[in-house]
Amino acid sequence: MTTATQQFEKPELSYRYEFEKHELDAIRACVHEHGFAVVKRVLPLDYVEELRLAALAVVNPRNGLQPGESRTVHAFVEHCPVLWRLLDDEEFVNFSRFMLGTPDLTLHRSASIVRMPGSPGMQWHTDMSFNEGPPKNLDDVLNRSMNHFSGPFYLTGLHPMNAGLAVIPGSHRADWPGPEGFEFTPDRRSFFPRGTEPKGYGGMDVPGMLPLFTDPGDRTLFHGRTYHGVFPHKGTEIRVSCGVGFRPKHPRITPPWPLSTYAKNLMASLPQRLKPLYEDYIGIDPAQQHVY
Repeated sequence: MTTATQQFEKPELSYRYEFEKHELDAIRACVHEHGFAVVKRVLPLDYVEELRLAALAVVNPRNGLQPGESRTVHAFVEHCPVLWRLLDDEEFVNFSRFMLGTPDLTLHRSASIVRMPGSPGMQWHTDMSFNEGPPKNLDDVLNRSMNHFSGPFYLTGLHPMNAGLAVIPGSHRADWPGPEGFEFTPDRRSFFPRGTEPKGYGGMDVPGMLPLFTDPGDRTLFHGRTYHGVFPHKGTEIRVSCGVGFRPKHPRITPPWPLSTYAKNLMASLPQRLKPLYEDYIGIDPAQQHVY
């Protein structure tokens, strides 16, 4: 079997983007300047394994996913008590307070993704919504603020052979013109080679892209506007990831959906001491893809 290290090499950059978890100022500066960072050894490996097994139980409960398939469960925190431990971890929560610049946080989004060997890659995209009109989808409601970041845990590690993640450093900047030779799609959520059909591009040959290499327990951070893509899964291990994130309580978000039963159960189940973190939680539309 060809390994990731045989086929792909970790690029050398002129700046450092991997940090230990205590290097708070350097981490924030890197995300601000380059749009991403990798924080090493954030979770102990025994907890990583607990999360991996819990994610598989929630996302693929009957082992029904076939080779080449993938599945995402949104509002993962509502279905995974193992993840609640992070909400009670002051170091974890304080990191988000530091990154977002406010002590007043509330639960925002969470998800878990399982990608089977043989699954296709994912087109280049940004999580940021540029729609200024009435919301048409989930991201229009949840991802309009520039003051947010994603921090998923790739519980089986990241490398290009195993459905790895790639980012484009600097693509979070408002004046980023896009990759050389490409144009933005009409909604700016992706880009396409100039002169071709204007739809999101999935090729992993974009100028300036950076494949990420991480170990289980590392945390991958990227600015909410940073463009990223996913390699096709050419490995043999099921790739499992999960994450839970916060947003500042202000400005408040008024969702166009009711609080789900799962969200209500979460709020009733978490201990009282965590109330400040979930009292403004809005959950997510259970239908996931509704147009509002």
